[in-house]
Amino acid sequence: MQSALLTTVLALAAPLVSAATLPRDVVEVEARDTTVPVSYATAYLDISLKIADFGCSAAPNGSIVKEYEYFVDVLEDYYSIIATPWAADNKTACGQCVEVTYTNAAGEKRKVYGVTVDSTGGYFNFDQAGFAGLDGRASFDAGTLQATATTVDLQKCRRARQ
Repeated sequence: MQSALLTTVLALAAPLVSAATLPRDVVEVEARDTTVPVSYATAYLDISLKIADFGCSAAPNGSIVKEYEYFVDVLEDYYSIIATPWAADNKTACGQCVEVTYTNAAGEKRKVYGVTVDSTGGYFNFDQAGFAGLDGRASFDAGTLQATATTVDLQKCRRARQ
């Protein structure tokens, strides 16, 4: 209950908070927008895969995911998880919300939001559900697709709590 109350208070106060008043363990990261290759990893659903064993747990924004022991636990509060090359280049990208937009062959745009929990080299790597949200089964058949990725407010990645 305390957590829900704190989340509500922070959400209401967010417009009043400047970058100078952010908690020290949250580092503001410049927004990025680029076309990227996107894939998926079945490993993120492995119940033995601990966040502490990966680079983002010790990153400046790592506190966002540090409260979770396993990657699958993050999915209780966030729509999807993602590994990005941005986190490999700059650890302050860990804990960011990334909006990935894909336009399929029919011209339909789909967006999926993922919180950055890991780093990769050269491509963006979603959990399976996040990847499927971009283009359904066709995405799995292809294994990889080109999409646009941009950083957005962390609240876009969080699931609403009742």
